[in-house]
Amino acid sequence: MTRWWGPLMQFHGNPIPKDEDPMYVWRIKSQGNEEARQQFLDGYVPQIWELGLTVPDPNLRKNDDGVWEYTEPDWDELRSVVTGHGPKSQERLDLRRRARENSAWVRQVVLAQAA
Repeated sequence: MTRWWGPLMQFHGNPIPKDEDPMYVWRIKSQGNEEARQQFLDGYVPQIWELGLTVPDPNLRKNDDGVWEYTEPDWDELRSVVTGHGPKSQERLDLRRRARENSAWVRQVVLAQAA
């Protein structure tokens, strides 16, 4: 749970107002990032707690008005990861490179047969 909580909280996107989010304005998304995050928390946190598990956010709680409070995700970390500078980026890129090299023969055979 600890490994994935940060990425789960970042998943719905940065805290941009939905009126300024092109994805919402262009109707690619039906709700703003914070609405989606609140919906996620409403759906899953009670189930997590019901299983007796804990969430690695000491600030996580639901207000009397039904809004979840939480620790703001580390947006700099997300920016670093999506630009290829995350802690596992090099390992992931190396794996992709090896997989491409190992499957080169398949592409060569397919291209030779197509010619």
